Amino acid sequence: MVAELGRREEEIAEELTYWRTLVAQAEADGFKVWGKADFTKGDFVRCGSRWYEVLRVNAKTLTVPGGPDIKPVVSDENRAYSWNDRLPYDRVAGRMSAEEARGNPAQRTAAPQTSD
Repeated sequence: MVAELGRREEEIAEELTYWRTLVAQAEADGFKVWGKADFTKGDFVRCGSRWYEVLRVNAKTLTVPGGPDIKPVVSDENRAYSWNDRLPYDRVAGRMSAEEARGNPAQRTAAPQTSD
């Protein structure tokens, strides 16, 4: 049993090394890997063709206003539904700070940012 656990530990360590190397290479090639450190409450996140206000920053997800809204920008102020949704970081297509979103409404339909 102990030998099997040791073998599995080595396998998992090798897999982690492989995936970490792959992600590091993708980032070096210009791919943005979004995470908790990239967002603060009040920022806007792009998913698909819509921008959503970030209501909460979680370890693995962002909390955004919920519902199948048709508006291009969904914020806590203009939401049509009372519940919240969670958006995993791998579905994020762009980020806009709260200042950028409130200061320049035309930027809300601009191409998503890929890095800051």
